[in-house]
Amino acid sequence: MEVPAFCILESDPGMSLVYQAGTLNTTALTVPNLYVQIAQPQTLALSGVSSSVLGIVGTAGWGAVGMPLPIGGMSDYVAAFGGKQNKTTDAGLAVNIAVLQGASTFVVVRVTDGTDVAASGELDGVTVQAVCTGSAGNGIVAAVTATGSGYALAVTHAELGSRTYAGANWSGIAAAVAQDLSALVKVVLPETVPALAAASVTLSGGTDGGVPTTAQFLGQDSTVRTGMYALRGQGCAVGLLHGVSDSTSYTAQAAFGTSEGVYMIAVGPAADTVTNAIAVNTNGYHV
Repeated sequence: MEVPAFCILESDPGMSLVYQAGTLNTTALTVPNLYVQIAQPQTLALSGVSSSVLGIVGTAGWGAVGMPLPIGGMSDYVAAFGGKQNKTTDAGLAVNIAVLQGASTFVVVRVTDGTDVAASGELDGVTVQAVCTGSAGNGIVAAVTATGSGYALAVTHAELGSRTYAGANWSGIAAAVAQDLSALVKVVLPETVPALAAASVTLSGGTDGGVPTTAQFLGQDSTVRTGMYALRGQGCAVGLLHGVSDSTSYTAQAAFGTSEGVYMIAVGPAADTVTNAIAVNTNGYHV
């Protein structure tokens, strides 16, 4: 057996034999006895494991609305929701701040006020529309080029990535796009489908809509959960409605946090004073 060098083993000195680890060939032993091998302590490297998930509900220029999406940092965020925006309620800003403080595991839920619009463009009468609403869709470029075996539709975006689809005609390309679950666009064919031809278009007209209301940030806790309630069951340790300073929402946030075991961080208005924050926070919420 092996014992660390700092351990003491008591035995019959006439029976036991002590060796330094590595000097005794145990496979060659034929006589039963007590053999002690002294092993030097080894340095063990322990890697930390993240035990906290930060749930963020906020606005964005791209991405599915009301769907909780796990991400691991800013690169994941940009690919899923587009770049940061200069808005108080922007979820990307919250993720970026948290990353700079060492956070690395998030669940993000995008909210809108319902007036957001998807970007679109036309190629010879065929409509190419962004699959998500938001201003980030305005940067999508769709280009049809001829290949040796037919045509290819290349869909590119500086932040959201690129996709390429091949087909002999518009129907074939539209079918290929429809089968791609990560597609950035969808192809809407007119009643009379035109022939394919080389062309390109930059999608436009996408908007983020206005600022969502407090109720829209809180969302619905029904069969299809939205807003804050979309974080239910996501394993979040901490949660926040980014930019929502409406104190009337604190009760609902606290109730949700208690039911889910989530430490909810309430948001106060910009330039608020400590005295006023204490006066408003009469129920012990963490602002």
